[in-house]
Amino acid sequence: MKSYLFTKASFKNNLFLCFLFLYFLIVNNSLLYGQGISSNSKENYIIDKQESLNSIKNQKYYLVHFESDSNLLKKNFSVIRRLKNNDYIVRANDLTDLRYKTSQNEFSIFRVNNNWKKSSNITISNNHLLNGVYWIESQDIQKCKNFLASNPKINTILTQNYFFKIHVDNVILDELLNKSFISYIEKVPQNVISEARVLDLNLNPNKINTIQAYYPELDGSGEVVSIREPFYTIEDIDLQGRYIQTGLESEFSDNHALEMATIIAGNGNSFLTGLGVVTNAQHTSSSNAEVSPNNYGYFSDNNIQTQNHSYGTVIESFYGVDAALYDQLAFEHKEIINVFSIGNSGLETAQEGVYANINGYANITGNFKQAKNILTIGAVDTAMNLINFNSNGPAFDGRIKPELVAYSMAGTSNAAALVSGTSVLMQQAFKDKYNTQVNSALLKAILINEADDIGLLGPDHKTGFGSLNSYSSVNAIYNESYLESELVSIENTHTLKRPINASQLKMTLVWTDPPASPNDAYALVNDLDLKLIDANGKEYLPWVLSTEASFEALSSSATLGEDHINNIEQVYIDKIKTDSVKIIVSTNQTTDISQPYSIAYKWITENEFSWTSPTFKDNIPYNGETASHIRWESTFDSKAQANLFFKLVGESEWTLIEENLNLLAENYRWNPIIYNDFAQLKMEINQESFVSDTFPISSPIRLNVGLNCSDSISLNWKRIEGADYYKVYNLKSNELFTISQTSDSSITLLKSNIESDYFKVQAFKNDKALINGVLINYTQQGANCYLNSYYLETVQSEGIYQNIQLASLNGIRELSIEKRLSDGNWNVISTFTPENFENIYLDENPDNGFNYYRIVIHFENGQEIISQTESAYYVKDSNFIIYPNPWNTEEDLKVFSKEELPNAIITFINSTGQEIGSFSIPRDRNFLQIEILEEGLYLYRISNQEEIISSGKLLIKR
Repeated sequence: MKSYLFTKASFKNNLFLCFLFLYFLIVNNSLLYGQGISSNSKENYIIDKQESLNSIKNQKYYLVHFESDSNLLKKNFSVIRRLKNNDYIVRANDLTDLRYKTSQNEFSIFRVNNNWKKSSNITISNNHLLNGVYWIESQDIQKCKNFLASNPKINTILTQNYFFKIHVDNVILDELLNKSFISYIEKVPQNVISEARVLDLNLNPNKINTIQAYYPELDGSGEVVSIREPFYTIEDIDLQGRYIQTGLESEFSDNHALEMATIIAGNGNSFLTGLGVVTNAQHTSSSNAEVSPNNYGYFSDNNIQTQNHSYGTVIESFYGVDAALYDQLAFEHKEIINVFSIGNSGLETAQEGVYANINGYANITGNFKQAKNILTIGAVDTAMNLINFNSNGPAFDGRIKPELVAYSMAGTSNAAALVSGTSVLMQQAFKDKYNTQVNSALLKAILINEADDIGLLGPDHKTGFGSLNSYSSVNAIYNESYLESELVSIENTHTLKRPINASQLKMTLVWTDPPASPNDAYALVNDLDLKLIDANGKEYLPWVLSTEASFEALSSSATLGEDHINNIEQVYIDKIKTDSVKIIVSTNQTTDISQPYSIAYKWITENEFSWTSPTFKDNIPYNGETASHIRWESTFDSKAQANLFFKLVGESEWTLIEENLNLLAENYRWNPIIYNDFAQLKMEINQESFVSDTFPISSPIRLNVGLNCSDSISLNWKRIEGADYYKVYNLKSNELFTISQTSDSSITLLKSNIESDYFKVQAFKNDKALINGVLINYTQQGANCYLNSYYLETVQSEGIYQNIQLASLNGIRELSIEKRLSDGNWNVISTFTPENFENIYLDENPDNGFNYYRIVIHFENGQEIISQTESAYYVKDSNFIIYPNPWNTEEDLKVFSKEELPNAIITFINSTGQEIGSFSIPRDRNFLQIEILEEGLYLYRISNQEEIISSGKLLIKR
């Protein structure tokens, strides 16, 4: 077994003779079923109390209950499972010489059944047949391997340390439980579910746009991010050229993975909704068909520190093997951070664990998200309101989850991707500053400490410690607002000086904790405590949340107190008046090995204000179309008088948008007129003005393809009033470059000069760019060479309309409309010079029957283009025309009239005068399929309510 700080240690030699007293209640066999709320309670497991130590060799495992200080156990036992209330499952060989090591009445010992080996999602009787995938934990790896290899009904899928993932086929549960070398069995859910389905990309709510404006060098260069998903289209125009092949890719692709990759690392070639967080980072994919962590070599060989996990399984409220493995990966390799979506099961309830059947809480999707050394992320809307489909905490043992939330209206997947991208930005910033990798504990501490508190004051079980603030997190690295140390004894002390004018302090302690054992009652191993003391001796304790299993308790606000379940602790001082503060990091446990920890802190000064959106790089609305929020950060109190104004550049007067604004909301939804011009915002607070960057209020230009000829293409777009010029961009490799700059609203390009099929256009005013256009593939726009479309429309009693749509007017001298004569020659019936792309001509005197037309485009250079021949039928001389005549029955017989006659029928009569059949012809265009008529000459008669209105002869040939 593994050995961890504070918990796994050997016995020390002390004299003890212990006679245990009181016989404990024998547990009924019904306890062999599902564990439910009391799954980690000893009543589920014990058989009887041991009155004598002489019998402990008869069983492999025992339950030990300590009457007082559980540190006694941590000095003397190798713990297999940690239960509640100082109850522990231990090996029998740890108890054999107990009489020499402890004093009387310090503990009690109980014989146990095997129920303690089962995870809480195994709710079947022990004689039930198991089928599917399971984790087992072994105390003797070689014995376990031999057993698994010899059993034909068991197939080993994966081995990690002393954990084995197996597929079983009709194996009795007791057959596994009774093996002394097996100490844990867990059912593995088989369905991995993506936790968002729609690309929903907006960088403004979490201030990522502000980083991209003011820290343009932070683009992910030199960093690699892993997307744990099925494979995705790596040649996507927003991602191409930056993919790292590893061999761990899934055999199939899906669009969800592409969306996550775009949110994290898209470079915005397609449009703003394709612009991700780290636009120049390399990215790679690892299949999530297996949700256990990738081995360390995958991370180290590919320079990966951040891996995104935007998927889940079913609701699981226990600490399983995967949770332990993710904690172990982070504990052993402290630079790695795994970011998970919390889940989209907020409307469901847990069916197991301490918090079973509490509506809206403890519905986290997958036990791997119960790990403590990861980040789990929920979602909020653009106004920082909670999304009701969010899964919520607490974790199975009451720990705070999610740790953070971020913007997404489509699912927690997208929110997690934003945090993963921000993590990469912070790793780049730290590496640029110190030329070394940042520890995940420090990264977590900064992200959590710099988050914007939303909802209830302090943390809660739905929004965690608040909403991601990427800009503040990056600033904390550059401002060195943190410290790192390690606890090697009982207590460490740090002193922090208060900056001038700072009135508030927010501080977060995070440490990467050793993994617990699967099915432990609580995950925390090393219990550190944070406390602040000001120069006057006043103490400040961390936020704590109720862990009571009731809806009311879990919905209550945070209070202050000692935290003994989380490896994240946060202290907030609303008013600090002394010049310094003392930081105390301590433990009540005995330690032989040091525990590293990280502390992030933030001093807050009153009456400060700054704009975060729009910056000079942003547009309003953010995507040019959807109404969006303007955003700021403010430390003014709620009583401050705030009025919001805007004006266009060049104007002298400010226009009021809103008065008596709520500054604490830090956002305002604004839907202005699209001016296609530049503007500024102004916030007036208590007669003080704060003016924003200059930004555009514009909508994207839609690029059209005029013509698509063999050697050239023509592009055109709607002219923007007041625009000085336009830039047309062409995609080359994975970057856009300017292929032309023009003051016109159309351009013709030789195909020999273009690099790809992709183009976009952008307008400029006073050398400043309005919003970028949407990238198009010119080959997919349906454009032809000069003549986009040509079709005919017959209108009885009027004539035949010629509908002509041109792709371009460039170089055209005139158009000719030609009609084919009966001798096969063509006659020009109209010639004109086109002034528009769409042209209509009416032939008022068409022939009776078929009419054939074509268009000839005459160019100024003497060349011409002739269209395909189009035909239309016109009824002129009589009410009905029947064709073809002679008729081959393999095609339709066409019966056309000048108008619809709902009661009209056509009757066919053979040469002997016999009526062969009658058919309805109610429309003005009738197409008949008649199989009963043999080859020969027929008379036909068309009647309408007993009145004959037309007749004639029809020759049929087969």
